[in-house]
Amino acid sequence: AERDLERARALLAEAGLQAGFDDELEASITYEAAAREVAAQLAPVGIRLRVRAWPSGEFSQRVERHQARNFVYSWVLGLQSGEALSSFLRTRDEGRAVGLRNRTGYGNPEVDAEVDAALDTRLPAERLPHLQRAMRLLMTDLPWVPLFVPDSARIHPRQLRFAPSTDPFLR
Repeated sequence: AERDLERARALLAEAGLQAGFDDELEASITYEAAAREVAAQLAPVGIRLRVRAWPSGEFSQRVERHQARNFVYSWVLGLQSGEALSSFLRTRDEGRAVGLRNRTGYGNPEVDAEVDAALDTRLPAERLPHLQRAMRLLMTDLPWVPLFVPDSARIHPRQLRFAPSTDPFLR
């Protein structure tokens, strides 16, 4: 989508915020630059964000305790997207060990059912419709607002036998 500052200002005015508003955007030190960029891109429409950067452990605790309202948070998608959805966007249920990294408190029984069905299905062709339905629901509920996808690069000597993983971690 193309950036439309006039439309953004009109939507703020429609919400009764024609003068914009002030708030805080929190991030780990690792994502401080990204948070500052988000704040800079929202400033022209009147959304004035003070960026607060925290050491990673402290930031994670603030998010986990719901002390951070607006935050830049990153997660890695592994080999199986259903597992990522189960971990990050499924209703938290410690007894079943699902939703354990759901930092938002979001829960939707329909999403849960689709994610569970996807994980219970072994064949990718049968799993895909469940994941697609879960994603349609998530895009309607929008518990997270996807802002960017960070790039990662790997360098290794030719003599090293290395099978890269699909996430940005070196193992």
